[in-house]
Amino acid sequence: MAKIMQKTALRLNGSTLIEVLIALVLLLTIFALGMRIVSNLTLNDKSHTAQRTKLYLQQIKANYQEKLWENDQTLQHDHLVSRMETENIDGFADRRKVKIYAYDTRQNIILDSLIFIEPVDETDQM
Repeated sequence: MAKIMQKTALRLNGSTLIEVLIALVLLLTIFALGMRIVSNLTLNDKSHTAQRTKLYLQQIKANYQEKLWENDQTLQHDHLVSRMETENIDGFADRRKVKIYAYDTRQNIILDSLIFIEPVDETDQM
């Protein structure tokens, strides 16, 4: 009887391989779901920035067409810097190409650009 007591006293309680594998699968599933949530949040943030940048460029275009913004001017708003460039189009004296770029100063990248062609006023040519 003493030998049986010694054997049971030395026996360690542990998990079986199947229990460990089940726990591992559960942890990996939870981790995968968490990564998907973080990924969706990041994509939504990029989408929001892109939409805001497009709206910002459209506002600059409207200001330019109403003569509220000068040619070849730089404008900064928060972390966005806008640069406008104008150039004449070869073969079309009555048209001009206007390019507006939006830069992100935090990441040092061009977020978006807006290029349009407008008629040249006679007052602009003088």
